[in-house]
Amino acid sequence: MGEQQDIYAEQLKQEIVACGVPAEAVQVRYEHVLQGYDIVVSCGPLSEAQVACITDIGNLPGHVTFTDARNTALEWEITNKRHKARMRDLAASMPNLPRYDPSAMSLAEFAREIERYCGLEPGAWIEVAGDEWLTFRKPSLPFNGDESSRIARLMQVAGAALVDHDIRIGVIGGS
Repeated sequence: MGEQQDIYAEQLKQEIVACGVPAEAVQVRYEHVLQGYDIVVSCGPLSEAQVACITDIGNLPGHVTFTDARNTALEWEITNKRHKARMRDLAASMPNLPRYDPSAMSLAEFAREIERYCGLEPGAWIEVAGDEWLTFRKPSLPFNGDESSRIARLMQVAGAALVDHDIRIGVIGGS
């Protein structure tokens, strides 16, 4: 590891220690292949406040791995809760956002509503896979930035509209 990377790794470690994690439980090393830091927290269960503190460290240039599965589960729970809060705020800021009501419409009908809401041709961008997946047409190659931004917008709108449903959203497949 270079001197700059050593210094930054130590700074990252100190930020995690400041969250109440014992220094001997924190390992930070630079991974050249990944061009980022491998951060391992090896201790027993942490509190929600400690895990939240670690996730709040701004722009972690790497990935944090907790060796205790309880900490990993807590990190996922915190991240998921925050994501849902952001999606609810986003939904509240979108006038006339279509709402999915499974008792009143199929997922395919809802997908057409989302496409219309985004000003796109219904049926051209979103596919329904089973009862719990919305998939988006993969951008064509060569890469077309306009297609990619349409898919990003669709994912954002669908995510906001479906925040309280167990529907998965993503791009599947390839050509």
